[in-house]
Amino acid sequence: ADALRTAEVLVPREALGELAENEVYLADLVGMSVRTGAGENLGHVREVLHLNSNSLLSIARPGRPDLLLPTVEEILKHVDWAEGLVVVEPPDGLLDS
Repeated sequence: ADALRTAEVLVPREALGELAENEVYLADLVGMSVRTGAGENLGHVREVLHLNSNSLLSIARPGRPDLLLPTVEEILKHVDWAEGLVVVEPPDGLLDS
């Protein structure tokens, strides 16, 4: 098991199970536009970073450093597949810098 500890496991897309209504495969969000619930355009999802405790969306913002948002229910509010849009509610003060 130790030999596989840092191994990347790949699964064919067609082998993935069906998702519940409020679930998404995070990899599917890459490239989508990101906007706050108030309508502020934040940029687009550059990549998904998988850390030990949870995953982060790396949001590419024009002329600014990337914004990192945890993929938790309190922040990741809605995915509009037809519009290619992720709606988020960042914590207070996060967008001030």
